[in-house]
Amino acid sequence: MEKAIYLSDIKKLSDTDLSGYQRLYFGAEFCEHLIPKVEELKQAYDFAKQAGLSFTLVTPYVTARGLEFAEPLFEALSAFGDENTEVVVNDYGILSMLRERPNSLKPVLGRLLTRQRRGWGLYGSKREIPDKLIKAYQNTAVEVDIVVDFLNSMGVNRVEIDNLLHGVASDFTNINLDASVYYPYGLITTARYCSWAFDGKKWLNITGSCPRTCRGNLLVADHDFFEAKIYMRGNTQFYKKDDLDGLESKGIDRFIFEPEPPY
Repeated sequence: MEKAIYLSDIKKLSDTDLSGYQRLYFGAEFCEHLIPKVEELKQAYDFAKQAGLSFTLVTPYVTARGLEFAEPLFEALSAFGDENTEVVVNDYGILSMLRERPNSLKPVLGRLLTRQRRGWGLYGSKREIPDKLIKAYQNTAVEVDIVVDFLNSMGVNRVEIDNLLHGVASDFTNINLDASVYYPYGLITTARYCSWAFDGKKWLNITGSCPRTCRGNLLVADHDFFEAKIYMRGNTQFYKKDDLDGLESKGIDRFIFEPEPPY
């Protein structure tokens, strides 16, 4: 079992105890405006290496503009020449960009692309999922042979999932893919609209510049409609679940700890 820690804020690096972990995740998972600068990437990579950790860069879903933000990071990672470095992709445009590079980096399919069943419609009103449907709601979209073959052909040998509130039935022991799970924060939903994108005078267009006012802000809410506390970070909502029992027996060989909901 490999243990990883996920930090999305460069300022948290020096204050974080990395003992007990083998890999550092760093980057932005849900917003292209928060994709780190090359200088921040190098700082995080050097910090991981000094601590004896492997390194994974996390990338979000993007527009064409976001692809431009990400490309210099891939240039820098390729220059490091570290075959154990990974890039988590949550956008097939990013995956295609990685495959086109002469020094191909190691892509990992992010939790936004494994298509687990989640969201307000599923968890709302504390509704019960019928027994005949529960397993379908506990699986992913990557457990079909044709999908596994496609991912392998694109250089993807690892996929990542959430620890669903209603349980995980996915079993990767007989699938030609390694698997990781994020904890304790799981995704409810995300969108390009961000309620934090306000500069004090007006709401900002998602294609324009962003003041990153979501940095350092976290909204925690209870709602009768939902069965767990809601953690809102920028454009993304999370739930929290600490129980990891049984996941290792399902072929999940990497646990990714999030000290706080990521960006």
